[in-house]
Amino acid sequence: MDWYTCKSPHTEAYDAYLLRLLVNSTVEDVSRKEQVGYDAVQGALIRRVSTTVNWAEFDALGVIGIDEIALKKGRGNYVAVITTQQAAGHVAVLAVLPNRRQETVRQFLETNPPRLWPTLETVWWIYGTGTLMPPKRCRGAPRNLSPSGH
Repeated sequence: MDWYTCKSPHTEAYDAYLLRLLVNSTVEDVSRKEQVGYDAVQGALIRRVSTTVNWAEFDALGVIGIDEIALKKGRGNYVAVITTQQAAGHVAVLAVLPNRRQETVRQFLETNPPRLWPTLETVWWIYGTGTLMPPKRCRGAPRNLSPSGH
């Protein structure tokens, strides 16, 4: 069955729905809203997001978005979600990083293969409480990726 993952409490479509609800929200909030356990929402995140990127699936990166998701309310419980929008409009999750520190994000972005660097146009970083950092033009060297521009 291509719509169900073995031993999962949800269908793949519902897992994807839970992930969409996580944008600008917390795992705890989604759990409460959907009346499912915290572990169920976190499980959907783990099942639906690969721990490695298959860069061969990408011909171009275009625009990369970096968003933060709070796992729980309070300080120090954030992960960074890295996405890219493909030509057909499909948004692909590239990674969920263990924290939102600039160095962690930079290290991930530096794993992009050299053939994709010329295709990276802009990085949008939605920081903290939804503040949208200005896009950074990123053609070329990875050192141009920090939100501060340094």
